[in-house]
Amino acid sequence: PPPPSPHPSTAAASPTAAPDAPTKTAPPSAAPETPPPAKATSPPVEPTPEPISAGPEKTPTAETTPAAPAASPTTAPPALEDTPAIPLPSTPRRRLVVTITPTGDTVRDKLRIRRVYDNIIAYPGNDRFAFYILEADRAYLIEFEETTGVGDELLARLKAIVGAENLRVEPLL
Repeated sequence: PPPPSPHPSTAAASPTAAPDAPTKTAPPSAAPETPPPAKATSPPVEPTPEPISAGPEKTPTAETTPAAPAASPTTAPPALEDTPAIPLPSTPRRRLVVTITPTGDTVRDKLRIRRVYDNIIAYPGNDRFAFYILEADRAYLIEFEETTGVGDELLARLKAIVGAENLRVEPLL
């Protein structure tokens, strides 16, 4: 028998091959296979857009209710620019400064800061606020972008959390 060929497409059929297995024999002057010639194609055609549907169309039945009539232009809500803005208090802007001294219990300190912050932002207004945090060797002033409305009720709540000596309201220049 001839020695095995390195390429399966040029291998000669062996006498031990299965009788129904396809066999290929290479002609003596085999050239590398070339791809079949390209078929002529027609110019591309733009697809026609099809409407997108949300599902099968429903026909009105006794169970379906008719759609509400469209609102007339006279009953439409006013445009946003036609709505008057809610006036803010006419008092001059102030800044509330809350001094916070750590207790040594980090979890408790974080919860206290969260309570102070939540109480402050619960009162809308045009006043600014800041936290002045004192540590053993450092002090931090954290000013917030949010605004609040400094009033007697807010100050009473904050006094119960941090004490009156740790609250300061100053004019914002």
